[in-house]
Amino acid sequence: MTFRAPQARAGCGVTWWEFLAAQAEGFIVVDYFPLGTVLGRRLYAPAFLEHANRRLHITGVTAHPTREWAVQ
Repeated sequence: MTFRAPQARAGCGVTWWEFLAAQAEGFIVVDYFPLGTVLGRRLYAPAFLEHANRRLHITGVTAHPTREWAVQ
């Protein structure tokens, strides 16, 4: 079974892969990941990954993530 990308509509002139490649610079992936400490505590850190230049930004660490903390 092979995967085939969707084709461009008539008159559009851009394939799906060309569209994704053009948008790649604007993609930012956000995720929270757990960190284990030596003393067995669990901390959480939000991380932002810029797709265009593969930069990872960790913006904070907390033991108890709340909605207010995440929104800031």
